[in-house]
Amino acid sequence: MFKKLVANLPFNPSLINQVGFYADRIRQEKSIRRLGFIFMALTLFVQTFAVVAPPQRSFAAESSHIIQDLDEDRFANRQHILDAYDGKTSDKDIKEIFSRFNITRQDLASLSYKPNDTISPYHDAINYRTTGRQSIMSNSRIAQVYKTGPNGERKVQYAGIETPAVTSDDKFVYDRALAAWDIKYKNSYEAWKGKSSKTGQEFWILRKCGNFTWIGDWEEPKKPE
Repeated sequence: MFKKLVANLPFNPSLINQVGFYADRIRQEKSIRRLGFIFMALTLFVQTFAVVAPPQRSFAAESSHIIQDLDEDRFANRQHILDAYDGKTSDKDIKEIFSRFNITRQDLASLSYKPNDTISPYHDAINYRTTGRQSIMSNSRIAQVYKTGPNGERKVQYAGIETPAVTSDDKFVYDRALAAWDIKYKNSYEAWKGKSSKTGQEFWILRKCGNFTWIGDWEEPKKPE
C-alpha cells in the first residue's frame, strides 16, 4: 500500500497525509521488531546461563551458619575467623562455641591463611559431624535418619552451662552428620583443617559457613557440679 501511494503521489498530491501516516507506521513496526529481537537475545542468554551455571550446594541457610559472611571472598581467611573469635564481628559468641568443642584461639591462629583442604562425606566415606545454629528437625528435605537415631541430631549447650536450671541465658548449637546436607547433590566442602591442642582431635572449619566439623562422635564434657 505504501509503495502504491508513493507511485500515485505525483498525480494526487493530497495523498501526502496518507503517505506520512504509513511512514510513521513503518517506523513503529521497525522499532517493535528491533525491540523483540533484543528481548529474544536476552531470553536466550538467560537460558544458556541457567544451563551452564553450576548447581548451588544445598547447605544450611545463613541463619544456621556459625560465622556469618565467611563465604564472601574478602572474609574467607583466617583473620576473619580470629576477629569473630575476638568478638570484633557481628558474631559475639564464637569464643564460647569453639571453646565448648575444645578449640582455642591458638588452634585457630595455627590455621592456614586460606582454606587448605576439601572434604566430602560421600567421596571420603567418612562420618563427618558438623554444627549449626538451627535444628534440621523441621527441614522436610532431610532424611529422618539424620534427625533421630544413632546418626541423628544432638543439641549442644554452649552458654548458661554453669546454672543447673533452664534460664534465659542458655544457648545451643546442633551437632549432626555433614551428609545430612547431601539433599540433592553429593557435596564437597572447602575447609580449614586444624587440630585441637587440648584433645589432639582434628577439626575442619567449613569455608561457606564457619561450621565446626570433625570425624566421628564428639564426647560432650560433663557439666560442672
